[in-house]
Amino acid sequence: MDILARQVNDYLKNEYELNFQYDEEKGEFYFSIDMNHVCLDVRIICREEDKQVLLLAYVPIKIQESQYTSVFRFINKIQMDNFDSVSLFINEECNKLMSQSALNVGSDFRINKDVFRFAFCPLLNILDDHFAELLRILSCEDENQNKPDEISDLISLSEQNDPEAQYLLGIKYYKGEDVAQDMERAIYLWGASVDNGREATKVTLQDCIENLTQKVKETSDAQDYEKASLFQALINKCDDLLNTYKKK
Repeated sequence: MDILARQVNDYLKNEYELNFQYDEEKGEFYFSIDMNHVCLDVRIICREEDKQVLLLAYVPIKIQESQYTSVFRFINKIQMDNFDSVSLFINEECNKLMSQSALNVGSDFRINKDVFRFAFCPLLNILDDHFAELLRILSCEDENQNKPDEISDLISLSEQNDPEAQYLLGIKYYKGEDVAQDMERAIYLWGASVDNGREATKVTLQDCIENLTQKVKETSDAQDYEKASLFQALINKCDDLLNTYKKK
């Protein structure tokens, strides 16, 4: 083990009490470390010929290429507020967010304990401190990517008279989730859902009447009679559908 590697070995073992593996041929230390919010994968590379120790930490979550733009903005924001000598980037070989810092030593190859700590701890903390925000960004990206496909699939299945898809698409239109709100279309879809064999959708129509009745009261109390009239017309549509099913 070279001079730099021996010092890193001692710090990791004695100062931080970490379990690690060491690749003598590459001069690299490998280990994982549990932080407050995430378990990070860490590599420390000792470059004796360059008088340098390179420290790298990885978040164990793959980032899709479609998410790169949002993550780059996330990185820029952190770097603007961060005054430690730690760099953040996406490693495109493994598609993971990484932090990096480096220690340059003098001709005596001595690594000061405090200098090592100032390189090592921020390397980990910057990823741990912002991990929850990273998850939120990745989740939002996933949702945004999935929404068009989900709606498209529901519409396609509804057109094929799939009663479950008609029921679910009706919910989307009634609430205005991922589509422009259209209560009348929602009621039409629920009617089609019942016609195609989903008896449970009748309960949804009954719940719809109760919800719309409350809206009629609220809008009437607010003297918005035009809107109250629209809600009443929707109630009538639901009633007509339910009465039709009772006769069958």
